Amino acid sequence: MTSYLFYLVITKSGCETCDKAKVLLKKHDVTYTTHDLRHSDWLKTLVGMADLKTVPQIFGYHGEYIGGYEELKKHLEKT
Repeated sequence: MTSYLFYLVITKSGCETCDKAKVLLKKHDVTYTTHDLRHSDWLKTLVGMADLKTVPQIFGYHGEYIGGYEELKKHLEKT
């Protein structure tokens, strides 16, 4: 996978699964950015409105919703 791909990871400090997702993205040479729920009121509101209950929540480079860590693994296996 090439590094021009860009992913967004909604995370929370101290989340082991979030850390695993970031390691997996690095392993696949994927560029990503993170937003920590604990530091963003607007993001908490958005996640709540979308009824997302856990982190990480991962979005792909075209804005598509991927899901959590397990879904990310499956997604990266396909690409």
